[in-house]
Amino acid sequence: MASARQDGVSDYPWKKMEDESLGQALLQVKSGKIGTFSCLMLDTVLGPGPFWRITDFEQAVLDGKPLAAGPEVSLGELRTALAIYRSAKTRQWEKVWE
Repeated sequence: MASARQDGVSDYPWKKMEDESLGQALLQVKSGKIGTFSCLMLDTVLGPGPFWRITDFEQAVLDGKPLAAGPEVSLGELRTALAIYRSAKTRQWEKVWE
């Protein structure tokens, strides 16, 4: 898999949300290159625009169109998200795939 390890933080700037509303992470892939991941939820509208729509999922539900990425892809995404949470807690690089 591409993601080898990562380092992440999360915070709660939007107090009305039940969980964190800010996340940032550095992700290092097998090649050694490092990328960034950022997410932020605000109490305001940032869109709307066509890129804010989940059209692939929408078309699968409404029209029966197959998803572009199957369930096997979601496992890597889930493991990456869990590694970001672990890293935010431990303040260490965490492996996505053990």
